[in-house]
Amino acid sequence: MPEMDGVEVLNRIRALEREKRVPESKRVKVVMVTARSDKDTIMTSIQAGCNDYVVKPFDKTIVAKKLTQMGFHVKLFGRRPARARDQNRRGAAGLGRGAFSLFSCGTRKNLLPSP
Repeated sequence: MPEMDGVEVLNRIRALEREKRVPESKRVKVVMVTARSDKDTIMTSIQAGCNDYVVKPFDKTIVAKKLTQMGFHVKLFGRRPARARDQNRRGAAGLGRGAFSLFSCGTRKNLLPSP
C-alpha cells in the first residue's frame, strides 16, 4: 500500500477499538493476505492482532475454511459469485474463480478484482 503497510493499518484499527473500548467479541475480524511467508512477518501480524494469515497465491478453499472458522457463512461458486440480491444472510462470503466477495447484509463487497 502506498502510505502504510497492512500491519500499520491493523495497529490503527486495534488502537481505535481499544480507545473506543470495543469488546473483543465485537472487534473487526482481520485476515492478512500477503505474498510474504517469512516467520517474522507472520509473527508481527499476529502480535498486531490479526485473526488469521493467508499467503498468496492462495487456494479459495483454504480462505473459505478460515472464514468459516471465524463465523462467516461461506459458499464456493464455480464461475462467479451469486448476485448480491440473492444473498440474504449476514456475513456470507462468496468465493468464485478470480473473484473474492464478502456479502454483508445483502450487499456484495468485491475484495479482489475479477479477471
